Amino acid sequence: MTDLGRQHGEQMLSDDLDAHGTRQKVEEGHRCFLPLNQRLGPLMTRWQLRPTDDDPLVFNDHLDPLYDRAILHELDRLVAELRDVMTVLAAEVPRFGVHQPRIDTALARAWDGDHRWVDSPEVAAANLVWIQLHEDLLATLGIPRGADF
Repeated sequence: MTDLGRQHGEQMLSDDLDAHGTRQKVEEGHRCFLPLNQRLGPLMTRWQLRPTDDDPLVFNDHLDPLYDRAILHELDRLVAELRDVMTVLAAEVPRFGVHQPRIDTALARAWDGDHRWVDSPEVAAANLVWIQLHEDLLATLGIPRGADF
C-alpha cells in the first residue's frame, strides 16, 4: 500500500469512530492497552534471551522447561488482562474482536509445546498478533507510530 493509500484508509477509520460516536471508548481502550503493551516487550526479550554470568545476550535455547513455563505463565496473565480491554474495544468496534481469539490460539499452541507461537514471524504468533492489534489501534485513532509510548 502506498503512503497516501494508508493515510486515506486511516482517515476513513478515524472518521468512522466519529460517525458512530465511539472515539472516546476506543481512546480509553487504547489508554488501558498501553501499560500492557509496555510489559510485553521485556517479556518477549526474556523469551528470546537467557542471559548467563558470562554473556547477557545468550539466545534462549528453550532447553529449560521451567524457565519457559514461567514466561508463558506471565504471558497468560498479560493476555488475561488484555481480554478485558479487548471486550470493551470489540463492543465499540467489532473489527477489534478478531485479535483476542488469535492471541489465545497462539498462546494455546505455545503451551502445547510449539515455541514458534510465542514470537515467530512465520506464524500468527502471540507477539505478531499483538503488534497487529497495536497497529490497528494506532491506525484507527490516527496516532503516528511510535508516538504512544
